[in-house]
Amino acid sequence: MANMEPLFSAAYSIVYDSRPLNDFEKMLQLLQSTGTMILGKYQNRTACTRFTRYISETLKKEILRDIRGSPCVSLLLDSCQDNSNQDCVGIYISYLKQLELKEPYIILGPLYSETVDGYFETIVAALDELDIPFRKPGWVVGLGTNGYTMLSCKGGLMEKFRETIPQLLPVCCVAHQLHMAMVEACGRIDLVKKCDRHIQTIFRFYQTSNKRLSELQESAVPLEQEIGWLKDLNAVHWVASKRRMLNTLLVCWPVPVWHLQMVAEAGGQVGLRAQGLLKLTKGFHLVKLCHFLLDFLSIYRPLAEVCQKEMVLIREVNAELARAYVGLETLRH
Repeated sequence: MANMEPLFSAAYSIVYDSRPLNDFEKMLQLLQSTGTMILGKYQNRTACTRFTRYISETLKKEILRDIRGSPCVSLLLDSCQDNSNQDCVGIYISYLKQLELKEPYIILGPLYSETVDGYFETIVAALDELDIPFRKPGWVVGLGTNGYTMLSCKGGLMEKFRETIPQLLPVCCVAHQLHMAMVEACGRIDLVKKCDRHIQTIFRFYQTSNKRLSELQESAVPLEQEIGWLKDLNAVHWVASKRRMLNTLLVCWPVPVWHLQMVAEAGGQVGLRAQGLLKLTKGFHLVKLCHFLLDFLSIYRPLAEVCQKEMVLIREVNAELARAYVGLETLRH
């Protein structure tokens, strides 16, 4: 068994540092040069995969055992996508181990319905699969969520959980609350609403046609990817708040203009739609507002990052608020 320890250590190092599995063989060769005995049948990426699976299963069992032994726990939820772009719910559990707070990632639950019931069923199924006794009275004390509508503290998911866990305390992400406050404030500005609506209209024009999307991809891959990632525009509170998307849109601006011009010249009902979108896209005010939003979001972002810290002092928040105020005043003038 002692001879296996270097193999497990090497495999753990590969995964921990996110290195390619092919590096496993190189690491074993390095170990051999120091006199470590390594059997030839283990010097391949297949063995590395097997070792990492054993490590993962062992760590998972230990974490789950510690969770079940904790006097109380809190659930932390986040909506996301896996590598295949499948909508999922990321589930973390905050628990106590010898008076030390732990917050490990537990599981990524596949989401087949973006409704309150869909989220609830996915989360419950994932917890039951791991044999986590979340229904035990008084054991789950908190539920932390992001600002997404379905997962928010004001959404129906919280009420759904309270049917099972009446004493549940909801806690929303501070950064998301700040973001929602900004969205609500900016939502009253007609120009911002108009800009957001125009961008969504342009994106939907391409999302509804694989042909148009593939034509766009030929000349503007980054923009095509952004449109693909924002596939559910209704789930995005404010499309124009996506800095990367705004940057990509401005950099690739000539491409959709050219493509819309081409579609408009082809005529037909789609051509008429493209003609209207072309007028929007070429509008000076839309371009100018996109640049303004990028400047605004660059001021807002540091404030949001401060609020995302696990521990933050009030004076840090106040200092960042003051800097944001000065930045906005400068931007206004």
